[in-house]
Amino acid sequence: MQPEIAIIIPPLFTDEDERAVLDYLQDQVHGRAAWARTSLAFDRLDEALLVLDGMQVSFRRLYREEIDQHLAQSYLNELHRLDDLVTQSPALWARYARQLMATIRQRGWLRAGMSETRLLVSYLLYWWNSFARGYAVEEEVFRDLRRSGIVFWAHDLRDPDQRYTPADLVVNGRAGDIKLSISFLQRGGSVRHDFYIVRIWRSGQARTFVAMLQPDVWEELNGDTVAGTLDMLRDNLSTPLRISDRGQTLVVLSYEEWKTRIHRQQGGNA
Repeated sequence: MQPEIAIIIPPLFTDEDERAVLDYLQDQVHGRAAWARTSLAFDRLDEALLVLDGMQVSFRRLYREEIDQHLAQSYLNELHRLDDLVTQSPALWARYARQLMATIRQRGWLRAGMSETRLLVSYLLYWWNSFARGYAVEEEVFRDLRRSGIVFWAHDLRDPDQRYTPADLVVNGRAGDIKLSISFLQRGGSVRHDFYIVRIWRSGQARTFVAMLQPDVWEELNGDTVAGTLDMLRDNLSTPLRISDRGQTLVVLSYEEWKTRIHRQQGGNA
């Protein structure tokens, strides 16, 4: 017999937020503005409550205790053993997403006739996909930097404590973070790290990386910039861009150019 279930939605969660969350479930989120809106909607669902037989648990706590604690470590161990992250990791995180869906059905968290339970399913899948894809990109960058001869420190993804270090990596004493997209700049939070390695999709859907540096970090690498916007990243990476957005300024250049300058800074040949 399935438990009694109810969903309590936070007051700030709007009809527009609901459409964005359900669009994600249907793979119908397209474009930078839509993804920024969707990310905000999922943030607002953090404090939504699942009520099971009168006991309340927030969506965020449910994800942490029932999904992250049961799947994360096993996933990261398998991820580390993959030979080709770009081609093999999508199948890996998709397999774990199917395990997540099996857990949802087994626990009775998805109910026919209760549309609110679809919000919970979308929430759990969104954060799992963000976690799994994000760490796959981190591991991809770490492996590439090692092959490139860059000297750096990186947290060990297989160590549960190191997963939560403030910085993903440190290069020449500067703390960096690796991001799955530029949406972190659009969510209104402060830019706390010295630099960021960010995956972007260029015109024609080509996948690449850029480096985003605080202005003082860029000064250490020496070079000129031109004023630019985030929209220019899809078409122009030949010149470092100085981008000001939401009161914050970053210098953006291609990942390969950043590696060349770091290698030179570390005494290698460029």
